[in-house]
Amino acid sequence: MDKAFQPASQNGKTRSTGFGEIEEIEDEVGRQFNRFNNFEVVSSSPSDHHYLIDTQYLCTKLIHMHRFRKMEEECRILEKHIPSSIFVRTYERRIDLMRAAFLGPPGSDYQHCLFFFDICFPVNYPRVPPNIHYLSYGLDWNPNLRPNGRVCLDFAETWYDRLKQFWPGSNKKQKLEFSVLQLLHAIQNLISYRSGPLEKHDPKAFARACEKMTRVLRKPPAGFEYFVAGHFRQRAHPVLLKFKEHDYEDDIMIDLFVRMFTVFQRNGAYCNHHLDFLKSRNRALADGHQY
Repeated sequence: MDKAFQPASQNGKTRSTGFGEIEEIEDEVGRQFNRFNNFEVVSSSPSDHHYLIDTQYLCTKLIHMHRFRKMEEECRILEKHIPSSIFVRTYERRIDLMRAAFLGPPGSDYQHCLFFFDICFPVNYPRVPPNIHYLSYGLDWNPNLRPNGRVCLDFAETWYDRLKQFWPGSNKKQKLEFSVLQLLHAIQNLISYRSGPLEKHDPKAFARACEKMTRVLRKPPAGFEYFVAGHFRQRAHPVLLKFKEHDYEDDIMIDLFVRMFTVFQRNGAYCNHHLDFLKSRNRALADGHQY
């Protein structure tokens, strides 16, 4: 693990977060997370962006400037109106690229997850809509978000089909005014598809959400490392508490608790007050100590 993401000293100051967790705050992760804005333009694009190597970017100056002016306008709209549950980074040196992070749907088994998307604006944007790639981490989430990163492209009469059909500049007579902000709202709706309400807790969905959290923590998208680390420090308490709330007894869920406890603790969250879940089941952590 990078030194920047080592857990804070156990002698450091602590505070309670909005999710009831005790969090270490005297370290770089906490400072950077608290400064992470919902929208920001940064200098360089990330090396792991799905559309980084895109020959379409090598376009004429005329098209380039036209797209630049349009993107400047879009950025002003985003900076003013972006929802608190969406975090976007755009890049000065690659105006055609964007990366967006979405919080999980509130009241669902996935509410503590993070969902990432890479977006590319083609040479002839805004006459055609942007390209979108979902960072799936190899998980099959729902019919709209596929493991290979495809976003809803196989479904007729979906929002993306309508977006392409009526995007300004198309040959259709009906013209609708779309913006990147509306695009982000549409992606958010895709994430919510079949997410399920909290009162209908699904152990399989919760286990899949935990798997996604561990994979994102293991390899956060470039440019969002501090955001990911800080986010899951805050969410460690409600995630681990869910194991107690549903009183899991089977070995699979108990092993999953141990895994999540270890991942969150390594990320710098204070989790020891959750060990009574193991103690009541006569289980041990990986180091062999009984609790």
